[in-house]
Amino acid sequence: RPADKVAAQIRAFDPWPGAWTKIDNSRVKLFSAFVVDETRSTKNPGRVVGLEEDFIKVETGAGLVGIGELQAPGRKRLRAGEFVRGFHLSLNALLE
Repeated sequence: RPADKVAAQIRAFDPWPGAWTKIDNSRVKLFSAFVVDETRSTKNPGRVVGLEEDFIKVETGAGLVGIGELQAPGRKRLRAGEFVRGFHLSLNALLE
């Protein structure tokens, strides 16, 4: 799906019930999404292509979406940079 649709869906479920994905078989909730680039051609939807302090960049079916906050099971909601350091999320990780 295109970046604008993915970002809109994540925002629609913020704060409850929360949009989620799987990272390394853990169900992770996603929050504070926005479109980074609607025109970029993508080949691997769900692949992490950027790790910033304020957000992670993820490929969608068409374009890139930014995720500003994430929440691992049983943990509090964290800013992207804190989540990346604590969860050891890396470039090219796949959000399923």
